[in-house]
Amino acid sequence: MVSMKAAGRDREGRNDVRRTKLKGRKHWKSRSAVSEVIGSILILAITVVLFAGVMAFVYTMSGPPERVYTDLIGSIVLSPDGETVDEVRIINRGGQPLLDHRTDIYLTIGEEVRVLRISDSASPIGATWGTGATWTYRLDDVDAGRTTEIAVAIKDTQADVVVWESRLNPDA
Repeated sequence: MVSMKAAGRDREGRNDVRRTKLKGRKHWKSRSAVSEVIGSILILAITVVLFAGVMAFVYTMSGPPERVYTDLIGSIVLSPDGETVDEVRIINRGGQPLLDHRTDIYLTIGEEVRVLRISDSASPIGATWGTGATWTYRLDDVDAGRTTEIAVAIKDTQADVVVWESRLNPDA
């Protein structure tokens, strides 16, 4: 049997604080845990700084350029006598619709370059050039001979991308 004195109690059964030794409590003279805390804080700080550096690098990278995918086919229509070119026709066969406010059409006839819009079409298309619509531009006095080269380039000005370009020959 354990005596009351050995259990740290006085004769009435109360705890005797003066005689009880606290076990398991670290004294501040022992500094072995301080290096573990500092090490953990340093590892955490290094990880946060590296992650912030990688994220800053990723956010400053530019994304891929915007692309406009449209399938177009162009042709020229000769006059009944075959001597002059009456009009240029471009048919949108599919893909993204082209918008008038952000689309430039560069029509090159020999050395002359004309900058046109979708709204300059002889046939009404509207503000959006969608699938199945035909853009038509009438020409006056353009020789259909082999010396006159007619080329078309369509550019999306907002994306700064040439959507389509082609040479249109009377033979084609």
